[in-house]
Amino acid sequence: MSTALDVAAAAVGAALAVSSTGIQVTGFNPLTITPNDAFTFAFSHFHTTLPVFRAHLVSNLPAAVASDIQGMNFDDSTIIQKVVDGVEAIILAM
Repeated sequence: MSTALDVAAAAVGAALAVSSTGIQVTGFNPLTITPNDAFTFAFSHFHTTLPVFRAHLVSNLPAAVASDIQGMNFDDSTIIQKVVDGVEAIILAM
């Protein structure tokens, strides 16, 4: 069974791969991306299109958390791991 952190990291990683430059999904179950340290960077490092990222993130998670995810505050300077942590917290609060 996947943990809340696993679900959050997979959702963020998948959303990042479709909305950013230089991110690729390299495996599933668990989801892996390259570069493997991508979460340590800010969104700006990968030229992430944040509206696309947010839309994909919402679509990768249960509908019950959609409004909480849409309400998260992040911008180009946000370190991606902080979003993973926030998504994990939202999932755990379900």
